[in-house]
Amino acid sequence: MKSDLASLEGIAKKVELLINIDDLLEKRGLISLDQKKVVERERKSSGKTIEKLCVEFGFITETAINQIIEEHLGYEIFYPEKYLIDQSLLNKFPRALAERFYVIPLSFSYNTMVVAMVDPFDLRALDCLKEHFPKIGHYKKCIAEESVLMAAIDRYYGYPWTLEKILESLEKNLKGNNETNVEEPSINNFLNIVLVDAVKRRASDIHLSPEKNLIQVRYRIDGILQSLCCFHAVHWSRIVARLKIMSGLDIVETRRFQAGSFHCFIKGREVYFRLATHPTQYGENIVIRVLDRYYGVKSLSDLGLEEKQLKILLNLIQKPQGMIVFCGPTGCGKTTTLFSLVEELKGTHKNIFTLEDPIEYRISKIHQTSIQKKLGMSMAEGIKSILRQDPDVILIGEIRDEETAQMAFRASMTGHLVLTTLHAQNGLGVIHRLMDLGIKSSLFPSNLLAVVSQRLVRLLCLRCKQKRKGSRDLDYYWAEGCEECSYLGSQGRKALADIIILDQEFEEAFLSDSPLSLLRNILKLKKYNSFQEHAQKLIQNGMVGAEEVKRIFGLEDLHVDLLFGDR
Repeated sequence: MKSDLASLEGIAKKVELLINIDDLLEKRGLISLDQKKVVERERKSSGKTIEKLCVEFGFITETAINQIIEEHLGYEIFYPEKYLIDQSLLNKFPRALAERFYVIPLSFSYNTMVVAMVDPFDLRALDCLKEHFPKIGHYKKCIAEESVLMAAIDRYYGYPWTLEKILESLEKNLKGNNETNVEEPSINNFLNIVLVDAVKRRASDIHLSPEKNLIQVRYRIDGILQSLCCFHAVHWSRIVARLKIMSGLDIVETRRFQAGSFHCFIKGREVYFRLATHPTQYGENIVIRVLDRYYGVKSLSDLGLEEKQLKILLNLIQKPQGMIVFCGPTGCGKTTTLFSLVEELKGTHKNIFTLEDPIEYRISKIHQTSIQKKLGMSMAEGIKSILRQDPDVILIGEIRDEETAQMAFRASMTGHLVLTTLHAQNGLGVIHRLMDLGIKSSLFPSNLLAVVSQRLVRLLCLRCKQKRKGSRDLDYYWAEGCEECSYLGSQGRKALADIIILDQEFEEAFLSDSPLSLLRNILKLKKYNSFQEHAQKLIQNGMVGAEEVKRIFGLEDLHVDLLFGDR
């Protein structure tokens, strides 16, 4: 009875807080009066709560909302690393219910259950817990951000779709069905399994590759392709047709390259997928890029760059004009770093525009434009149009041609900060490529602020990594794989960067007749070896394996061979 009264009092407090939370946010200067009116208007039409709308509009972060609720109602914020989970509770409380009600039972003692919840006043969630744990007398509730809670569910419960279940589902559902019916539930079931599983595993790409008589399904996770399963090619035509319908492509055309996109709601959030087909001797090969906004745009501190490099980048983006170019191979995190910088800038009263092909991550408070080639809209024309919109910052997805390069430099010369990427291996390669695109070397000193070369390295699994002795008595670490890391030996990635600031010392080289050779000498004298220094530190600290550095850079670039020894 006392717990019921406590819940009612808590609900009353919650109602009181929600009624006044917009006033509270305004008084604290977290939202403006006009933003408050927008939220109130949208609440009437959508029925959503004020705090949810404030987060959706980008007026305030979910973390800030939870801190206010914690301050006024006395609830702790849920941080997974702070809690030891009682696995026996999870065994009694199905994953499906945890996902449905956004709640995880953490521990239970003396009739009190500690739970993590997105909404601590969700009576349906509390009733569901009571049904599975009748002895509960009291709750100790922790407020969790939705993304944090869903990640915790994946971590604590594990992935529900094993390889065996996926294969069993495919064979069971597709066997004996009409091969021409692309709307068969079995087709949708199989695709749903693959898409949901890819999102849960945080795969960046899904590869569906036809071979002789079979189709290989693979995920790219942390930059490495990993096999998921294979199935007989008899099912392939229907699966391709269904994916083309979902992506708005021509299902009859099989000889040309096609590209499209679609989106699905997975775990209550909208996830976008970009699909591309490519004709091969065994049929159309399909690659699907996974664009999950929860994991797409990171804060600068989450990228893994060194503190010194973070300060350099933050200082560079405060410049009123000039260009910063990011380079590196495909999949090295250039776009992620660019948008992390934009996240830093968007709250600084700057007018920010992007030109992308296509838009990968939707960000509030900035103007994003997708290049429409079918309508005759080019990247260069997009820059011209943006310059008439009074921009402060322009993000250009990639410089690919001479016209785009010329317009990008024109923008950087006329009072705008330009952030962009270029396909080159290093800073010297960027200079060479820009000169190939018709940019005069004399324009570099006053307009090109910096060149950032980037790579991503896989981090060793904390659970299974081991220390070994290498040659010359140097310690190094390696991991053989365990259940925690899906027997890969690695979990997650971090960025390595080499930042070249084009200061006055470079001006003489740019104005000379042979700028590339002089630049090469200057780089040697200035010892730009951030890659090497950073990588060596990571190896010695046991965060990255020497084999991984060798895979990314090669021994000719980084002298990690001294760290290798006999196992």
